[in-house]
Amino acid sequence: MKHVKLFINVLSIVFLMLFSNNQILNAQTSSIKTTGDLKVFNGTYITTDDMSIDTSGSLENNGIVKVTGDITVNSAGSSSTGELVLNGSSTQTISGSEDLNVNDIIFEGAGYDVQTTVNIEGNSVFTNGVLSVDATDSIHYLSSATTSVASNSSHVDGKVSKTGSADFIFPIGDNGMVNQISIAGITGTNCFSAQYFNQAPPDNSNLDGSLNNVSANEYWTFNQTSGSSSVDATFYFNDGTVSGFTDPATTVIARYDNTSGWQDKDQTSYTGDASSGTITLDDISDFGDYTFGDVGAYLVDLTAFLEGPYNTSNGNMDKTLNTQGVIPLNQPYNTASWNYTGEESFSIIPADAVDWVLVEIRDGTDNTSVLETKAALIMQDGSIRNADNELIKYVPSGAASSLHFVIDHRNHFPVLSASATTQSGGIYTYDFSSQSDAAGKPATEVETGVYALMAGDVNADFNITAVDNTQWMSENGSTGYNYADMNMDENVTALDQIFWTNNNGKSFIMP
Repeated sequence: MKHVKLFINVLSIVFLMLFSNNQILNAQTSSIKTTGDLKVFNGTYITTDDMSIDTSGSLENNGIVKVTGDITVNSAGSSSTGELVLNGSSTQTISGSEDLNVNDIIFEGAGYDVQTTVNIEGNSVFTNGVLSVDATDSIHYLSSATTSVASNSSHVDGKVSKTGSADFIFPIGDNGMVNQISIAGITGTNCFSAQYFNQAPPDNSNLDGSLNNVSANEYWTFNQTSGSSSVDATFYFNDGTVSGFTDPATTVIARYDNTSGWQDKDQTSYTGDASSGTITLDDISDFGDYTFGDVGAYLVDLTAFLEGPYNTSNGNMDKTLNTQGVIPLNQPYNTASWNYTGEESFSIIPADAVDWVLVEIRDGTDNTSVLETKAALIMQDGSIRNADNELIKYVPSGAASSLHFVIDHRNHFPVLSASATTQSGGIYTYDFSSQSDAAGKPATEVETGVYALMAGDVNADFNITAVDNTQWMSENGSTGYNYADMNMDENVTALDQIFWTNNNGKSFIMP
């Protein structure tokens, strides 16, 4: 039988120490040092100041051991099912040549200087005190381990690692601020590690084209140390002003690449608002440094032609309405059948503008769902510009997703994109001029391989009929900005009726 040596300050003993087969039943002491095998019974409670596990000793804790001082670990110890409570009134040091192996651990003290790895098999509870972990060690959670939610007053300031496939929240923070990462969607046994830094990310002015900026105040190091599963990661923020953004809808997760700098990795979803919340990115398979990036808004780069003013001699549209000065400064779609109430306007119509169009941004998974409507100008080359003479800006109300687009004009059929498109580099791009059949709706071929919105729907009811011809007849001979001016040369003449004749009988059913 191996004997247990306990070095105890006799004056501090409150309870009688009872031994049975090298097992302690109940005690309170100022210090414990094991040079043999020490077992704490299930149901047994020990309170001590310092605790030391010597190179020749071990501790099997199946009860509750409460330590208010330092812990020194020079032996790996035995498996246990008990609970270790750290409850010092000043900083407690955990050090030694071996890892500290525990089942459940409760942090209730003033703070902790962790100089060796702590392996947790059960549950950790963060009540008070920050764990400052040195750079070469970590708080490591085994496959079945769990943790309570950390807080600014109690978290791990250092690296945390997790083995297994279960969902997990890394209880990490820095400089008195907790900003955790949670992981999910793991296949098989993997090990991930995470650490939060409340400081400027490295090289944070080196950005890809879609990023306006990245956080100047925080980042995470998130790595996969074993396994090959992709992972869904949720990044927490408790103060958007620290994170450096004002709208989580336009905030993305950015990852640092040693060659190309900070890259926009997009976002899958978000919760909360600019004050606090989370941003999730699914299917991460690249690791390293991560932070929040701001795209401000996504750009929408659309190209389309109108049949009426299209000029086959130069492959562009004529801008006669513009040169004649009849294009209104304010958007004209505030009447039936559009009833659009937007206030888009120009102080000066750009020199290459052809006319106003109405653009709808629709859900990529449901092309009947209109997310946003904008009036814009269509240019001679078919590009579409907003009231700032720039690409249309789109700020999603949720995570960036695939989109459909509709372009409508006051005397042409609208077109709906045949397929959904996703953003690349912060830009959604769709070219209607190369689409012969936009979402099954009629476009017209104005020259070989070039398609345009079909002219002739003068009353904008999605049907080209005698009613449109009647309106042409009522406006025939007039000049200015008229619906029946289908070739858009400022004059309503027989040249316009040709478009009605060619397209008479066509109809459009808008989803």
